Amino acid sequence: MDKSDFKFDRVSKRIIQELQKNARISNRDLAEKVNLSPSACLKRTKKLEEQGYIRHYTVELDLNRVCTSVMAMAQLAIGDNRGRAAEVNIEAAIRKLPQAVECFKTSGEYHYLVHFICRDLEEYNEISNRLLEQDLGISKITSNFVLSTPKPFQSYPLGELEWLNDMDERSS
Repeated sequence: MDKSDFKFDRVSKRIIQELQKNARISNRDLAEKVNLSPSACLKRTKKLEEQGYIRHYTVELDLNRVCTSVMAMAQLAIGDNRGRAAEVNIEAAIRKLPQAVECFKTSGEYHYLVHFICRDLEEYNEISNRLLEQDLGISKITSNFVLSTPKPFQSYPLGELEWLNDMDERSS
């Protein structure tokens, strides 16, 4: 099955939904859940990976059991007249920080929302001061510290979203 033979369909969607629930599911169990033979299921899963539908697999840690940490959500504003150059510089600086675990470019008063996980408040303070001192175009950082996580990320709400490349989904 080469790239031109691959069709994203209901079976592909079901594979992705099952892998979101349990990325460590055995191929045999996955095949059973999506009504494919194990070899066809493995071939389909590999194709989803090769085509970029599945980007990677990850482990969700219970950070409180592993280490001490401070989680911050930082909103970054770009100064007036800084434009695209500031965006490029900010994004490059954020990518270099291992403590920045996610970064979203946003609309509104703030241009970026960055999710930081740091050793302690002092480390977060050092990072935010460095970002301001680097002349990246950041005019303001507003920080919110996470006190608890009543609903951690578990999966994308795929059943609630409109799927591309799968127009007959409404009939199922």
